[in-house]
Amino acid sequence: MSVIPSCLLDFQHYCTSKGGHLVHVNNANENNFIRDVIMHQAPTAHWWLGANDDTTEGVWQWVDDDSSLQFNDFWPGMPDGDGDCAFYSHGGDYKWDDANCQLAYNGICELKIQKECAPIIG
Repeated sequence: MSVIPSCLLDFQHYCTSKGGHLVHVNNANENNFIRDVIMHQAPTAHWWLGANDDTTEGVWQWVDDDSSLQFNDFWPGMPDGDGDCAFYSHGGDYKWDDANCQLAYNGICELKIQKECAPIIG
């Protein structure tokens, strides 16, 4: 998680450089966990998600695998086409909204954890 606001593309590059990607939210439980964390981390900040409709307006996809959103938490009536990138909006319970991708918001990287451990010899 970064509390240094930047545009979405900068966060995509940052996450990729760390071996990850902007967060891909799979379900309500994961969304609620992320919301709880960011509400305590920076309660008056907006946070980029890894979803956009850059390719086709109104067709939202995750940046990590180009899959369609199977879950979303957009405000009722959103996204409204104001922007191509999804973010958690601090304006009300951290529901999702869409915005211009060039705006400076905080970002959330999702990293894979190596499941294999090296043997301990000792």
